[in-house]
Amino acid sequence: MKSFPLRLIGSALLLASTAAAAPARADEPAPLHTAAPPILGAGAPDAAPPGFRYENKFRAAPIIAGSVTLGLGWATSFGLVTVAGLGNLGGDESSSPSWAPALIPLVGPFVMMGTLPERGRSAGLMTTLGVIGGAQVAGAGLLIAGLAMGRQKTLTPIEQEARIQVLPLVGPAMAGMVLAGTL
Repeated sequence: MKSFPLRLIGSALLLASTAAAAPARADEPAPLHTAAPPILGAGAPDAAPPGFRYENKFRAAPIIAGSVTLGLGWATSFGLVTVAGLGNLGGDESSSPSWAPALIPLVGPFVMMGTLPERGRSAGLMTTLGVIGGAQVAGAGLLIAGLAMGRQKTLTPIEQEARIQVLPLVGPAMAGMVLAGTL
C-alpha cells in the first residue's frame, strides 16, 4: 500500500500536464508553430539564392503522358482498321462497313460506333471502340492541360567546374582517405 500515494501523485501530475497542454476551447486547434517559414531569395521576387538560378520549363509529365496516350489510342485505332480491312479482302466490299471514320483522331471511334450496321455491332467491338476513343480523349486532355499549365519555375544549381578532393575518413572502427567531389 506504500505505492498508492506515488500512483496518486503520478496520476495528478499526468492529468495536470495534459490539461495545461490542451487548447482553451475545444473547437480551437492548438497552434503548431509560431515562426514564419523561411522565404527563399528574400528581396526581389525573382532573386535566387546564391549558387542557384531560376529556369522556366514546360511541365513535361502531362505533355509526355498525353502524347503517348493519344498516340497509342490512335495507333490502336489504325491497327483495328488494318485488321478489319484485311478481313474483308476476299469478301463483298459493298456489304462490309467502312472503317475509315475510325482513323479520325478523338472522334473517329465514336463515329464508328454510330455508323456500324446492326449486324456488325457486338458488345466486344463496341467496348473496344469506346476504350480506344476514351484513351484518345484522355490523351488529348492531358496534352492540352500540360501545354495550358504553362511553364514551371524551377530552382536549379549553377554549374560549377568539376572538383575532386582527398579527405580524411575516420570512424569508430576504421580510418582512411576518401575521394569526394562535384561534377
